[in-house]
This record gives sequence, structure tokens and C-alpha cells, in this order.
Amino acid sequence: TQLVFKKSLSDFDLNCPACRADISNVRLVPGTKCLFRGYNPFKRSKAEFDTEDERLRLVQKAYELYGIRSDITLNGYEGASVAAGETLPDVIKNIEKEDNRLCINIDYNLVYFHPDAVDFSCAMRNIALFIISHPGPFYIHCRLGSDRTGVTCAVLAALCGASWKEIAYDYERTSNMGITEYRNRRLLQYSLTKMLGRNPADSKDLAHLVQSYFIKENILTMAEIKSLIDKLLVPPKKKETGYFDFTENHICAKKNARI
Repeated sequence: TQLVFKKSLSDFDLNCPACRADISNVRLVPGTKCLFRGYNPFKRSKAEFDTEDERLRLVQKAYELYGIRSDITLNGYEGASVAAGETLPDVIKNIEKEDNRLCINIDYNLVYFHPDAVDFSCAMRNIALFIISHPGPFYIHCRLGSDRTGVTCAVLAALCGASWKEIAYDYERTSNMGITEYRNRRLLQYSLTKMLGRNPADSKDLAHLVQSYFIKENILTMAEIKSLIDKLLVPPKKKETGYFDFTENHICAKKNARI
């Protein structure tokens, strides 16, 4: 068995729902029913890979299939670059028109090395209040959907009751994109330990630990946390199509070998 972190388009079977999820980095955030995460829907951050066009197409397909109504962008507001061959999708235009898009510029170093800082607390509060006050389903992303998205989704997943095992597994799956981006759970563990003052892997009730931290730091009230959880537990009105498989149940020849 071999881990491969650089893959070409031929390494993915696009008839396989699990491969589609892998290449696009799209999946449902653990502990939620209507918060999807993944790659940026139109920024060509890895244009040197022959997977990029298909990746963007699949992300935009996810918006359509799951009826995404609100977008949370963690890399600030960026328009489409004509020079880079980018086009702003109609779905994003419509979301912006309905004022259902939140753009926050969260720094890479902030989420990993200063998650206990006021800046990150403010960002998490803004994201939570946006979710509470806007329609789901939601799609959250940065450029690659790995670091800023990974840590933010880990916190939201923990608030909603996901276990450390589920959160860590979800975080590491970014490596399956094959763009040489490898993510190990120990980096996420370092971040959450610094924020919470305790190792999340050792917590018997991670949800209570994170919720207590949010209340103690005046990030959210218990009522707001409950409203957030209630909002994220509303399933999409569109039925599951089977187009994406978030369980890594590959029906292909499993070209993507894993340990």
C-alpha cells in the first residue's frame, strides 16, 4: 500500500462517487447535515495540475446538487481573474445578489498558531451568527479547503457533537486531492489544544469542552450555540443523488491506494 500526494486526472475514476469527492475535496462537515466544505468554487489555485478544471466543475456541481444557498469564504473577497482563466459561477452571483455570502480573511498562521487570539474568536462568532441568520445549506471554503477551512470546520463540527476521531479523519482527507498538500491530524490537534488548553483527543466530551470555551470567552452564548446547532442539523431539501460519496466507498479499481 502506498500513499501518493501528487495525482494526475488519470489517477481518478470520475465515474466513481468517492473519487469525485476526493478530487474536489467536497464533503459534509461531521456532526452537521447542511454544512459542506471543499475547494474554492472558481479560483484556480493549482492551475499547474491537470485536475484543476475538473475539480472546479465538480465543486460547482456540488453547489447545484445540494442546493447551496449561502457561501462562507475564508480567504477574503476575491473576484475572478480573466488572465487566470477564471469565471465567477452563476450560483455565486446569485448568492451574492441575495446577500447570502460572507467573506472573511482568516490568516493561515492564525488558525494553527494563534487560535486562542481575539481575531480568531471574532471570526468564529461572525461565521456562527451568519449561519444562524442565513439560509442553508451552506458551503464553506478558503482557497484549497484545507487549512483555514480545516480548522474552522473542526471547531464547528466539535460544537455540533462530532467526535475527535470523526473530525481528525475528515481533516486528513484533504490529502486525497493529490495536489501535494499533506495534512496530518497532529497539526490540527496542536491548534485545538492551544485554543482549548486541553488535548481534544483526550476529551470524553469534546462538544461540552468547546461549547464551554465559547461561552467562557464570550464568543457565543448557550442560546446562540443551540441556534447554530439547530440550523446545521436541518438537512438539504434536495435529496441525496449519490453523485458524491463522502464515505470513501470506492466502487472503482481503487487506484488511490491508502494506508
